[in-house]
Amino acid sequence: MATAAETLATPTTEAPLQTQATPQPTSSPAANSAWYDSVQDTELKGWLSNKKYESPEMAAKAAWSLEKLLGADKAGRTVVLPKDDADVEGQKAFYAKLGVPETPEGYKLPLPEGQTDDAFAKTASQWFHKNGVPPKAAEGIVKEWNTFMQGEMKRMDDLEKAQSEAKMNELKTEWAHQFDERAEFARRGLKSVGDQAGLDDADLKKLENALGSDKMLKMFWKLGEVSREGTGTGGNANGQFGTSRQEAQEKFNEIQAKRANGEINDFSWNKEYAATGGILDQLMKVITG
Repeated sequence: MATAAETLATPTTEAPLQTQATPQPTSSPAANSAWYDSVQDTELKGWLSNKKYESPEMAAKAAWSLEKLLGADKAGRTVVLPKDDADVEGQKAFYAKLGVPETPEGYKLPLPEGQTDDAFAKTASQWFHKNGVPPKAAEGIVKEWNTFMQGEMKRMDDLEKAQSEAKMNELKTEWAHQFDERAEFARRGLKSVGDQAGLDDADLKKLENALGSDKMLKMFWKLGEVSREGTGTGGNANGQFGTSRQEAQEKFNEIQAKRANGEINDFSWNKEYAATGGILDQLMKVITG
């Protein structure tokens, strides 16, 4: 066992007594600081400041909502409205997103059934392009227009036919039992004059449509009357607008049959048919040459 002297002489191996460090004061956030003050990106920090999100959770929710609105499933299907009418580039990009073609020729507009004239389609294409109308909408508008116009044309045609029929009925009442004879005489006159003037059936039809069938019949009946009386022109020497011998004979027989059946009264017979220079006289000249 070591003596007391040895113990005092031997250096101790125990760790020296450590003095406790004085704790340093930690900096506490300023009372008026915001949660995004620690953001290093200046622009992002300014954006967050303007948005005034109260917490990171609110900022995250806003970003999440935007992602749901403009997510990957909607990529390429979003559009940005032009700032104003002066934003030419913005308008160009907007219309491009809507599918508006670069030129009017990009529209493929339907033509009315049975028509080959594309003049209206070309003009309408310019209107649509000028006003930024998408192709699908333009096609639908033109289809509706074509249907409407076809309906209007049919309605006008039906109205014209009804009016023409009413006028013809009035003429039938006016001419009474002489209608068939006078109408036939007038139509032969129309055909004869048309042939001499170089008009075909289509031209004569246009003339009849322009005048109205009732007025056309009246006019050529009167021309025949004038020709027969020798006070005007419009036919040949026999006043029958070129009636052939066979036609004259058939007409002569027809008149005689009508007279026998009582379809021609005495007044008309004596004034128009049997009188010198009358219809029978004219027909006989043709028959005998």
